[in-house]
Amino acid sequence: MTTAEITAARFRLLEFIRAVRSSDRPFIIGRHTRAITSRLDRALYDYRHGKSTYLIITVPFRHGKSEIVSRHFPGYVFGQCPEAEMILATYSDSLSQSLSRDARGVIRSAAFAEIFPGIALSRESSSVQTWGIRDHAGKFQTATIAAGGTGKGADFLIVDDYLRGRSVAESKTERDKQWDNFSGNLMTRLAPVHVVVILATPWHTDDLIGRIKNRINPAHADYAADFPKFEIMKFPARSDDGSYLFPERFSPDWYEHQFAILGPYQSASLLQCDPVVRGGNMLRTENIRIIDAMPGNLRWFRFWDLASGKKDRMKDDPDSTAGAKIAVTKKDGIYTLYIDDVRFCQAEALERNRLIIDTAEADGPSVTVGVESVAGYKDTWSIISRVLEGRRVVRKVNVSADKIVRAGEIEPIFAAGNVYMRRAWWNQKVIEQLGEFPVGSHDDIVDAISGGFAQASRDYGAGTFIIAN
Repeated sequence: MTTAEITAARFRLLEFIRAVRSSDRPFIIGRHTRAITSRLDRALYDYRHGKSTYLIITVPFRHGKSEIVSRHFPGYVFGQCPEAEMILATYSDSLSQSLSRDARGVIRSAAFAEIFPGIALSRESSSVQTWGIRDHAGKFQTATIAAGGTGKGADFLIVDDYLRGRSVAESKTERDKQWDNFSGNLMTRLAPVHVVVILATPWHTDDLIGRIKNRINPAHADYAADFPKFEIMKFPARSDDGSYLFPERFSPDWYEHQFAILGPYQSASLLQCDPVVRGGNMLRTENIRIIDAMPGNLRWFRFWDLASGKKDRMKDDPDSTAGAKIAVTKKDGIYTLYIDDVRFCQAEALERNRLIIDTAEADGPSVTVGVESVAGYKDTWSIISRVLEGRRVVRKVNVSADKIVRAGEIEPIFAAGNVYMRRAWWNQKVIEQLGEFPVGSHDDIVDAISGGFAQASRDYGAGTFIIAN
């Protein structure tokens, strides 16, 4: 490197990343890359001059946020501030340690030694969980949101990808735990002058970033005047003018494909970085196409969402047992959903089981039967499979995910207009329940359709499919 290149890399994060990245890994720069690196330069400058920073960075997935902040910013910080302590926290030990390994590798590189001569890893402390700076007090430590940073200190706190996925994001219990661990543990580790950077693709209006937004919003009921004033940098995938965030790496087709796959609800959070509250009309029933006959050569599944028993029957408007006959096709990663038949009843166990058996007989041997096996319905699968043994394939389905999470898998299919329903007397009831979900009084038909989709999609193009043993 020339003297000018070394000087630039020493005081500009963007140039530092250019310099230390290996030549076989091209560093593609977008406008968000420049904005984030510039803001982190200012945060480091302010820290060195006694001023703290609280920063939230929201970026769509696969846009390089971790590459900038978690993999390269630590080495850049230690090059200028070798006495600093840093904590990197994510949703899991494995992710935190993977990022730590990469950050440690930056400091071990020949380019780093050329930019910051005299700054090197400690020989005594160089594990992936904790590594230090030789002849200095500087230390890098990994943590998880759940375990926090007990016993650790932080001049710099980086929180990267705090949620594992949609099922965790939709759980208020999990969000509460995460908030308690962040506010009551990680934030108590901070030095008198510090930098806090939270970077993520947001998942929910009430997730970690959502709750921070509420506490710094004077108009919100959760506003706290003394809460740290976080600055928020938001980079939506698609701007109001229709342009895309990172054309240097992704084509318009890639973005359009992602919007189609995710659907409106998930796109709002994972692409636009602006989660919305889940309401009715989650499943765009106006896009359903009613047809007189289904195409041939489809593999059919019938999934049963169960209801029965005295507790259900004593309700003013009891739940129904519902069974949906479902098939799928898939092209370029996008599913098409076919609904050939839906049957339902409000009945005790014996009558309910009779409906399932009679329907299996009518469907024929080519239709795989899936029976929910949870809570009070664990015996139903045994009864049905015993009666149909040797004549039908009956699968036991252990349903564990939240209803909204399960329905979220079919949401983008409805949004794209890729749902075909055979014309029949039951159409209106099915469409009404789909349209009211998840705020409607009943969801048994929705569960039957999403359960059928889970079977059909996971088995698409494969051999015999078993959901659970």
